[in-house]
Amino acid sequence: DALGWQGDTASGRVLRASLLASDYAFEQWRRRPELLARIAGGRDAEARPRAGDTAQLLEGAPGDLGARLRRYRHAQSLGLITRDVGNVASLEQTLSDSSRLAEVCLETAIAGVEAALALRREPPRDRDGRTLRLAVIGMGKLGGEELNFSSDIDLVFAYADPAHGTAEEAEAAMARVGQRVVNLLSANDADGFVHRVDLRLRPFGTVGRLALPQSAMEQYYQRDGRDWERYAWVKARSVAGDRAQAARLIATLKPFVFRRYLDYAAIDSLREMKTLIDAEVARADRQDDLKLGPGGIREIEFLVQLTQLTRGGREPSLAVPGLLPALAAAQAMGAIPRPLADALSDAYRLLRQVENRVQMLKDEQTHRLPEDSVLRARIARGLGFKHFDSLALRLAEVRERVANAFADTLVPTRRRPTASATARASATSGDDRVRHASAVWQRAGVGERDSGAARALGLDEGAEEAITSLAGNSALRGLSDRHAPRRDRLVPALIAAASGHEEAGAVLQRLVALVRAIAGRPSYIALLDEQPGARGRVIDVFARSGFLADQVIAHPLLLDDLFVKREGTGLDGNDSASLHAALAEKLLPAGDDAEETLAILHEFKLAQQFRIGLDWLARTHTADAIAGQLAALASTLAAAAHAQAFADTCRQHGSLEAANRDGLLMIGYGSLGASELGFASDLDLVFIYETAMANACTDGARSLEGARWFARRVQRSVHWLTTPMRAGALYAVDVRLRPDGGKGLLVSSFEGFAEYQRARAWTWELQALVRARPLAGDAQLHRRFTDLRRELLCVPRDAGKVRGEVVEMRTRWRRELDRSDSAHLDLKQGLGGLVDLEFLLQYLVLVHAAEHPGLTASTRTRDLISLAGSAGLIDRKDAEALAHAHETLLGASLDCTLDARPRRTLRTPDVTAAVAVIRAALARHGLSEPD
Repeated sequence: DALGWQGDTASGRVLRASLLASDYAFEQWRRRPELLARIAGGRDAEARPRAGDTAQLLEGAPGDLGARLRRYRHAQSLGLITRDVGNVASLEQTLSDSSRLAEVCLETAIAGVEAALALRREPPRDRDGRTLRLAVIGMGKLGGEELNFSSDIDLVFAYADPAHGTAEEAEAAMARVGQRVVNLLSANDADGFVHRVDLRLRPFGTVGRLALPQSAMEQYYQRDGRDWERYAWVKARSVAGDRAQAARLIATLKPFVFRRYLDYAAIDSLREMKTLIDAEVARADRQDDLKLGPGGIREIEFLVQLTQLTRGGREPSLAVPGLLPALAAAQAMGAIPRPLADALSDAYRLLRQVENRVQMLKDEQTHRLPEDSVLRARIARGLGFKHFDSLALRLAEVRERVANAFADTLVPTRRRPTASATARASATSGDDRVRHASAVWQRAGVGERDSGAARALGLDEGAEEAITSLAGNSALRGLSDRHAPRRDRLVPALIAAASGHEEAGAVLQRLVALVRAIAGRPSYIALLDEQPGARGRVIDVFARSGFLADQVIAHPLLLDDLFVKREGTGLDGNDSASLHAALAEKLLPAGDDAEETLAILHEFKLAQQFRIGLDWLARTHTADAIAGQLAALASTLAAAAHAQAFADTCRQHGSLEAANRDGLLMIGYGSLGASELGFASDLDLVFIYETAMANACTDGARSLEGARWFARRVQRSVHWLTTPMRAGALYAVDVRLRPDGGKGLLVSSFEGFAEYQRARAWTWELQALVRARPLAGDAQLHRRFTDLRRELLCVPRDAGKVRGEVVEMRTRWRRELDRSDSAHLDLKQGLGGLVDLEFLLQYLVLVHAAEHPGLTASTRTRDLISLAGSAGLIDRKDAEALAHAHETLLGASLDCTLDARPRRTLRTPDVTAAVAVIRAALARHGLSEPD
C-alpha cells in the first residue's frame, strides 16, 4: 500500500499486468524487493540500457563482474517487461532494448576480460601498431536489433590482421578473450546467467577456430562460403569490442552477401534450407512453433531476406540487417507489393509479440505456446484477448497468409505460357505451338532441323538457324544436371511464345540473344522457367521494344525490372530532386575513383531509362510526362558530369584564387531544354562563364588562367558524357548551338554571349533560346542567364519579318531533312509534325513576348501552348487541340525510338488528325510554307 499498488493506480496496473505476464518477474521481485520501488517511482520506464552503463558495471572487484552482470541483466529485464505490458514501449522498442542490453553486457565482459589479461601479458598489435582487440559481430536477431526477451545471442569473433610474425600469438590471445567472454556471459548459478552464446555461425562452425583475422575471414567466404551463410550475414552488425574492425569486415563481405547481379539461385538454396527445417519441425512435432512452423517468423524472415539477397547488391536500401526496415525498403521500391508487405509486417509484429510474451513467462528460450491452459489464458489476456481461442484464431489467420505467400514465392509453377496482348491470332493452338517448339529444340540439340514443325510455327530459315546455333552454345550445353532440364523447358516455351507474334522472327531472334546472354547465369534460367508471369513480361517487352530488348541482352541485370511488377518510377518530369538524391547516394562509395564513378553513372542511366521505358509500354504516364522524365534523367546526369569535371580540373590545376563560386553554367537547348527528351536522344549544350573570373589564375601546381580553366572544365564535362562504355556513351553531345556555331569558342563569357545574342544572333538562334534552360553550375549565372533570356525574347519585333524568316528556315529544313512519303509521316520534320509545332510556338513568343512577358516563363511545349492560350494568341479550343496533337505525335515518336525504329510512322487516323490541327494553326498565323 505504501508503494501505491492498491486501487486503480498506474503502478498497480503495471504490477498486476507484469505478474499476469511473467512468473520470472515475480521470482526476481521476490528475491530483490528493492526493485519494486522502480515501478512505483515510474523509473522503469526510463531505465533503458545505455552504453554508459559499462563504466559503472566495471567498478568493483574483477572477480565479481559476472555477478554484477547477472544482477544488471535481471534488473533491465524487469524494465523490459514493465514497459512492454504497460504499453510504454512499442514492439520495436522492446526488441531494440533487448538487443542493447546484450550489447552492454558484451561490451562490459570484453572490457573486463581484456583488463584482467593485460595485467598478465602485453596484448598483441595489429599491422599499424595498435592494440589488437576482439571484434564482435552480432548475427541473427541481435544483428537485426530485434533480439527476443530470452534469446541466445549469435556471435562471430574476428580481429584485424596482426603484425607480421605474430599470427600464432594473436590467435591464442583473441581465443582467450573470446572464450572468457563466453564463459562470463553463459555461466549459470543461483542467480541464473547473463546470456546464452551461440558461436556456430563462425567459419567452419563448431570445428572452426573461435576467432579469425580479417584476411582469413575474407579467404574463407570467397572460397568456402555457402548460401546459408549468405542468409546469416544479411543480419550482421558490429555490436562490441573493436567495432570499427567489425564494420570493416562486414563491408568487405558485402559482395559475398549481396551479389551485383540478380541472384535468383538464392531461391534454390532457400528451398533446401526450408526443406531441412520442415523435416526437423515434422520430426519434433513442432507444427505450432511460432518461429519454425508453417507461416511462422522464419518464413517471414526468408521472404524478406530472399528479396535482400536477390536485389541488395543493386539496391543499397535493402542491405540493412533489420527485418522491418528491409521490408519497408522492399515495399518502397516495388519488390514486395504493398498489400503483401503490410500483411507480412502485421503478421511479424503479432508473432514476435506473442513469442516475447511466451519467453517472458519463465525466461525460457522457447518459441511454442505452453500446453497448460491457465498459462495460455494468461498470455492471451496479457495481449488483450478475452480468451485463448481468440488469440489462437488470430494467429491461425496471419500464419495462413504468411504460409500462402511463402508457398507462392517458393513453389515453382508450371503453367504453359500464354500469348501476350500483342500476340496475333493464330490458327495453331497454344498446345500445338509448345509441341512443335519442343520438336524443333530437340532436333536442334542433335544438330538437325525439324522444318515441318518450324513452318507450323511460322518460323523462317533465319529463325531455324538461330535456334540451331543456340543449341550449340557451349555455356548452355554445359549447364549442370540441375539446370539442364530447366533449359529444355524454357527454350521451347520461348520459341512457342515468339511464334504467336506478328514479327515472330524478330521476336525469336531477340529471345535467342537473351538466352545466350544469360547462359552463364543459371539463376535467370531458373526464374524464367519457374515463373510464367516473369517470363510473360519479358516476352511482351521483347515483342514490343527492340530498344529495351537490346539493353537487356547487353545488360541482363535489367531483368530485375521485368521480373518485378513496379508501380512506375515515381518520378516527376518537372522535378529531378529525387533523381539527384538517388544518384548522389549511389556515387558515395566511388569517392575519387573515376572509373567506378563512370560505371555508376552508366548503371544509373540504364536502370532509370529502362524503368521509364517500361512505364511508357504500360502507359502509366502520358507521353509528355515520359519525355519529361527522360529529360530529368539527362539533366541529372549532365549535372553529375559537370560536378565531376569541376573536381577533375581542380585536382589537376587547382581552383580560382579568392573565387568562392562555380563560375560556369551548363545550359540545355533543344529537346533537353524543353524537357521533352526521347529515348536515345542526344543533348544540345551551351556553356557560359563569369567574365570577371576570366583573368584570374588557379592555385594549383599546373596553374591556368580562368578562361582556359573554364574551357578545360567544359572539355571534361563533354568527356564524362561521351566516354564510351559497354553500353556506349551516356549521351551524344551537340555543342553547335553556341555563339558562331562550330566556328565559335567552346565556352563563352557571359558578356560575350549576351553581346552576341543582342547584336548578331540569327532569328533561328533566338528561336532556340525559347527552349533553353540552365541545367547545372553557378547560381548567380543561372539568375543572370534567366534575366537575359527574358530580355532577349521580350524585344519588340516586326511580325512580318520574323514570319518570313521562320517560314524560310522551316522550308529549308524540311527540304533537307523530311523523310515523309505518302504512307508515312516523319514525326519530327514532316509537314504538320513536331518541329512545325515548335516553330509555331517560337514564332508566337518572339513576336508577342514584348506584350506578354509571361510567354517566357517556360520552355516546355505543353506549357507554351497553355501560356499562348492564356495570352489570347490561341483560342481555348485550338489550344486543347494542339495539346492533344502534341501528345499524339510525341507518343508515336516515343514508340518508334523505344522499338529502335526511325521516327517515321504510318499516317493513321490519329496521326492524320494531329497533323491537320498543327497545319491549321500554322495557316491561321501565316506560317504555311509555299507550295
